[in-house]
Amino acid sequence: MKNAIKLIGIIAIVAIIVAACGGDSPKALAKQSYDLFLQYEKSGFDDPAVAKKLEVLGAKVEKLSEADMKIFEAEFERLFGD
Repeated sequence: MKNAIKLIGIIAIVAIIVAACGGDSPKALAKQSYDLFLQYEKSGFDDPAVAKKLEVLGAKVEKLSEADMKIFEAEFERLFGD
């Protein structure tokens, strides 16, 4: 059940995050996304401030190129695997 919740969270974050990127590397964005997701999960998915941060971060990720998005997704999955 816990893994299912994480998977749903990952999918939700990736969906939110598939939104834009400035000068951040895909790996750095994945780490930031992972950290924010853990923070949001700890709040019971009920922290508007963290939700807003995820939205802003998602805007950055959405701007990633296809190649960078693959790097982002691989790193994000790796972080959740640890």
